[in-house]
Amino acid sequence: MEAITQPIRESEVLKKLQKSGYPAYVWGTTRCVRPSIVEAMRGNSKFTLIVTYDMARADKLCSDYKLLDKDVYVYPAKDALFYFADVHGNLTSAKRLEIIKRIHKDERTVIITTVEGLMDRLPDLKYFRKHAFSLSVGDTIDPAEVKKRLVMLGYESVPVV
Repeated sequence: MEAITQPIRESEVLKKLQKSGYPAYVWGTTRCVRPSIVEAMRGNSKFTLIVTYDMARADKLCSDYKLLDKDVYVYPAKDALFYFADVHGNLTSAKRLEIIKRIHKDERTVIITTVEGLMDRLPDLKYFRKHAFSLSVGDTIDPAEVKKRLVMLGYESVPVV
């Protein structure tokens, strides 16, 4: 991958962009080149956020980017129509939680989302770090304490899961 990104890093255009700052709008290139440009711009940063206009485009960008980096995830927006349906709501929540977990663990991650995905309000990362906890097989737990902690993270107490 270095053979692809190194010439881009050394280009005068990228150097000007880095001096002027981000965000950057990349256009006029073929679809397969865009991930290489983003990877070159990324440098050593832990997180990269790519925003596009719809989920179909986000999925295409993700599949293109996966050729360069396996740590690429699509952060889906809440779908007003399907969010409360079991299948769509659970899948959307699982994808979103995976990204939040990676950010919490400070893992190198590329996040691709839409403008609608950016509009979702989330608690501050400090809140997640303060209230996060782990359970392992064989642990002895106090169910009331676990319930209390889960409620603090936004879960609802329901009779059946």
